[in-house]
Amino acid sequence: MKKALVLTRSWSDSPETATHGLFQSLSLFLDALGMHVPHIDMLVFAPDGPELESLASRHASRYRQGSVQSITVTAVPRAPNPVHWGSIDRYVGGALSVDRQENYINIADTACVQAVRNALQKRPTLVFAHRLPVFTPLLKQGGETLPPILFDMDDIEHKALIRGLMFAPRWPSERLRLLHTPALMLRERAAVRASRHTFVCSQEDANLLQRISGSSCVSAVPNAVAAPSDLPVRVTAGSTFGFIGSFAHPPNLDAATWLIEDIWPRIRKIHPDADLKIAGAGSAAALAHYAGTPGLTVLDFVPDVGSFYNDVTVVLAPLRFGAGTRVKIIEAAGYGLPTISTRIGAEGLVFRPEEEIVLAESAEQIASSACRLLNDHAAALRIGLAARACYQRNYGRQKAIESISGHITRILETPTVR
Repeated sequence: MKKALVLTRSWSDSPETATHGLFQSLSLFLDALGMHVPHIDMLVFAPDGPELESLASRHASRYRQGSVQSITVTAVPRAPNPVHWGSIDRYVGGALSVDRQENYINIADTACVQAVRNALQKRPTLVFAHRLPVFTPLLKQGGETLPPILFDMDDIEHKALIRGLMFAPRWPSERLRLLHTPALMLRERAAVRASRHTFVCSQEDANLLQRISGSSCVSAVPNAVAAPSDLPVRVTAGSTFGFIGSFAHPPNLDAATWLIEDIWPRIRKIHPDADLKIAGAGSAAALAHYAGTPGLTVLDFVPDVGSFYNDVTVVLAPLRFGAGTRVKIIEAAGYGLPTISTRIGAEGLVFRPEEEIVLAESAEQIASSACRLLNDHAAALRIGLAARACYQRNYGRQKAIESISGHITRILETPTVR
């Protein structure tokens, strides 16, 4: 019987409400795999805790909501990061080996490696590796002959590392983690070369990864989300701005902070009746100290994103660092809403500036563009509908699944070269 082994770190204590980009991209690949194999064994490298078995069962229930016929989810406890991590261990060790870097060190231990070895002994038809860190136990399988590997890198890790450290280090000396970049690039190269096919979320990243790895087996599969088949008729102009995203992701927290502190006061000065709604898991706790900001409502997790977007006139995405493509912009387009974003926020997306998206860089420029769209309802409506058409051409969920499925078909039909 054909079956797939899936390796991932995507874990949530509330899997039913986990909607951030990692879970959405993983669901895409699971649905594509479900079209080819009747059973999926998933190993999730998860933080250790008392309810891992129960949470694993809830994850399996969530993933069965797609095209997956049968799935078993096993939580493999990750080792904790070192409690006392000295500078030499933190910075020099990580420069010498990826397996001593954050996100890698806690699944490089013997237990995680052995869990993968045990799963491989069940002879899966293929392996799907979700994000670069899970390659750590795969590459430690010694001389074992591995099944064909399908690899979703999603974001290019070294690119995200450099941007995050240069723009928003957690402490000044953390920029020493830039020393980790060469080892991380070598791991990216090794993972791509060990895989039968690799996916990233933009053509720009695919081109870069092909140059780094020397492999042509790299494809762009854009992040894709579900959107309503019909849109509500927006007859009257509104005055509500929206921002949504997981606040476990540092670029989202930075964007929301910049929005509230620097951009929002400029908009309210011109439009004192305008409202700003911010949603996303963790937003209430992260933004609690902004309570009382005029016009601001923080919704935290919203179970129905449709109701959120139906109340919004313009979506703001003032992201200043990060990598990959932004699900929030694609999602807003799917709901027919115009988005104002920075160039980094819109990186890798095919929305045309001023026709399907508005790009602005400074707080003053973003606020000015926001006020312009509030004053020109026809322009906001036109950009939103054009963005919706672009979404339908490029970012529909079924189209992404079919693209992934095509690559799986070729892998399964092509004999493995030893």
